[in-house]
Amino acid sequence: MRIHTIGCSFTNWIYPTWSDFISMHYDCEVINLGYPAQGNDIIKKHLYTIDNSDHVLIKFTGYDRVHVGIDNSIDYDSNLYKKNLKRVEYFKADKSSFIQLDKRNTKTTFSNFQLIYNMLEQIFDCQNYLEARNIDFTFSTWQNLYNDSKHISLTDQTTISDKQFLDNPLYKKINSKIKKEKFVQDLHTGLWEHLLSNKQLVNVQSINELHPNSLCHFDYFKTYFKPILDKKLKPKSNLESLESKAKQFSEYFSKLKNTELFLPTEDATPTSHLEYPNKTQFKEAKEHFFKIFADYQ
Repeated sequence: MRIHTIGCSFTNWIYPTWSDFISMHYDCEVINLGYPAQGNDIIKKHLYTIDNSDHVLIKFTGYDRVHVGIDNSIDYDSNLYKKNLKRVEYFKADKSSFIQLDKRNTKTTFSNFQLIYNMLEQIFDCQNYLEARNIDFTFSTWQNLYNDSKHISLTDQTTISDKQFLDNPLYKKINSKIKKEKFVQDLHTGLWEHLLSNKQLVNVQSINELHPNSLCHFDYFKTYFKPILDKKLKPKSNLESLESKAKQFSEYFSKLKNTELFLPTEDATPTSHLEYPNKTQFKEAKEHFFKIFADYQ
């Protein structure tokens, strides 16, 4: 049995996510195509590389992540690109790569209508591709897809109502064609809201590293994905053990200081607790924290 998962850092991070718990709980091949900072257009491109799969699970990300393709010959360190663009290496061809527009640029250049419409179109494209290939699939979201990206807040998060867009016939058509029943939750509720709705999960959430903690990922997997996958796969008898590991690890991780979240390499020191400057450092941090997780009983 082969399963593909796709998303952003809410799917592939430095500690076990819902995708990792699938591979830990079932005897199956899980191919995780998620990576930090990927937008929905990159998620769709990854999906197009899948010809055969027994099940594809996609966790869609924010509408404000806009990518453009540029040749590798471009000087990424030039003032122009430093000012306006952020490099994303996570979907790369031989002679070109995609870079993500800096969020400040995105916020001032694009209308919310354009960004949200594009997001829905990307979701619709993914749905159509999977149905055309007769691949079973499940969708979910990293958080409320209509959270206002210009005003991200842990509390009192503002959202954007798409009622104002429904007068546009194309928007209305695409919106109506998306099969909402393929999502494990309403489009206005995702992994982040799952975290905030449970005091147990909030209690082990790091204040220095704001990706949902590993216990939250486990609980999300158990609540939404396990009932679906149990119909196809025989689960291992390790659910309680995985929950215990996730709880112990999350308690440990929540107490780490900001400077303890990284494993600096000789040529790079992270400047933000939300980002790693290169794939090598991300890989090293992931190996470090996954080993700590595995050592718990």
